Amino acid sequence: RSPARRHRETDVTAKVRHVWHQMHADGFVHDGSDSALDAFVAKITVRLNHGKGIASLAWCRGDTLMTVLESLKQWHLREMTAVLSPRDLAFLDHRGYNAINDLFTRKVRKVRV
Repeated sequence: RSPARRHRETDVTAKVRHVWHQMHADGFVHDGSDSALDAFVAKITVRLNHGKGIASLAWCRGDTLMTVLESLKQWHLREMTAVLSPRDLAFLDHRGYNAINDLFTRKVRKVRV
């Protein structure tokens, strides 16, 4: 693999870890440890890896790694939208992950601090 490809995967791995730790800080994940993240990865990758989950985030590559990231973001998105009021959500022009995360930061994380 080229160094650029390895670097990109490292960036995606860092993003997965960031979302996981943010979910823990938000109270959506009880265990924010790397071993708990690896258990999530194993659960998500069972169907992608012929019935056997990949035991560690560090071993995920390419499409599998992107599937883990997108699954985690979708879970986080569901949790954040469940906490936000319908009124707050009604004023959003775009309901993607970053828009909801920004709104959650302004409305909920700001209040908790």
